[in-house]
Amino acid sequence: METFLLDCIKQNRPQDDVEYIVAVCDELGSFYRECEQYDHSLAAFERAKTVAENAGATKSTLYAATLNNMAGTYRQMRDHDRAIELFQAARKLYHELCGKASAAYIGLLNNLSQTYQEAGQPTMALACLEEAVALIESTPALRFTLGITYSNLTTLHYAAGDHEQAIRCMNRALQEYERCPDEDRWHYADALNSMGGFLYAEGNYWQAIALYRKSASYTLRCEGETLEYAAICQNMRWCYEGLGQLELGLSALKEAIRIYTRLLGADHERTRTAADDLICLKQRIEGNGMKVQKGATGDERA
Repeated sequence: METFLLDCIKQNRPQDDVEYIVAVCDELGSFYRECEQYDHSLAAFERAKTVAENAGATKSTLYAATLNNMAGTYRQMRDHDRAIELFQAARKLYHELCGKASAAYIGLLNNLSQTYQEAGQPTMALACLEEAVALIESTPALRFTLGITYSNLTTLHYAAGDHEQAIRCMNRALQEYERCPDEDRWHYADALNSMGGFLYAEGNYWQAIALYRKSASYTLRCEGETLEYAAICQNMRWCYEGLGQLELGLSALKEAIRIYTRLLGADHERTRTAADDLICLKQRIEGNGMKVQKGATGDERA
């Protein structure tokens, strides 16, 4: 993927096709972010931003998308102030170019809400989601965005200690996703993972593993063996432990390690952390008198 995108950039000068080069740089930036190569991600987004600015395309949805994507990288880097600044700039552009009753604006509100929550500003986070819900409910064409919005409300209310409201929002999110055809399930895997985490924290391991398995299947089918899929496998490992099914947890963890090793390398922090966990889990299984298969590769699907 990286080689392909870099070749696409090399074969096109910025002045040849501004929209194309910005889109490719955005894709490259997102790829690097997925691989946790944040410096490379920001460099790619900065190039997209510069190309658009030099072409006088700063009042375009393409430029807004670049700001939105760059903010996402800063958010993962925990630079919340910079992320919020860029999200707000993209929000203003989407408002001007697409209107508030648009999927782009709703998506931006969800991104901004998550960032405010992570930055310790729950009131601002809630305001973003309340605005999103009001816009969606008054615009039937945006109904497909309710699932992820209520999923984010689940996380927000749970963090605030309102577990009953969190459960109501989670059930509403699941209902909304069930109403959507498969191709319209916007940010479906993200929502399932988030709600799975909520259920795990509540000690409801059966329901949590059901959502994680559904998320894993959906991610594998739509995107393949990504880092997100590996992280879901790790989450499943903890649910299986909660259920006392340590061998299933071992299988899920091996799957995560296999993918981390292939995508990040054996020396990456996430790979090493998972590998250390594998050693501990094997020791626990053997301590319980269970046999661990020697030489297992972990190639089973979780």
